[in-house]
Amino acid sequence: MITGEFNKLHTLLREEEQLLLRSLEEEERETLQRLQENVTKFSQQSSSLQQLITEIEEKCQQPVVELLKDVKSTLSRSENVKLQEAEAVSTDLKNVYKISLDMREALKRFGGSFHRSWGEHHPRS
Repeated sequence: MITGEFNKLHTLLREEEQLLLRSLEEEERETLQRLQENVTKFSQQSSSLQQLITEIEEKCQQPVVELLKDVKSTLSRSENVKLQEAEAVSTDLKNVYKISLDMREALKRFGGSFHRSWGEHHPRS
């Protein structure tokens, strides 16, 4: 009887473990995807800013008259570069993984039946 109860409990714990592992894997995938999206945004922003810096450096090499002619268009393009803030990505677990109510109930049942059968075979003095 104890072996049967133990096997049931073992099966329940294995199932619970698989559910939690799948949930953690999904959460990890979502977090990595959001982090990758942030990296992509920042790479695009960096590239845009680098192009503007290069353009401004080239214009600085031109004669003053030429520089002043193009400064307005360069400034307007630099103002159009939108610096986006990164989405905050927490590395903390979203879900607090607790033993489900079913598992608690199974553990209580297992503990109760174990104590009852132990008491029948080992009476107190």
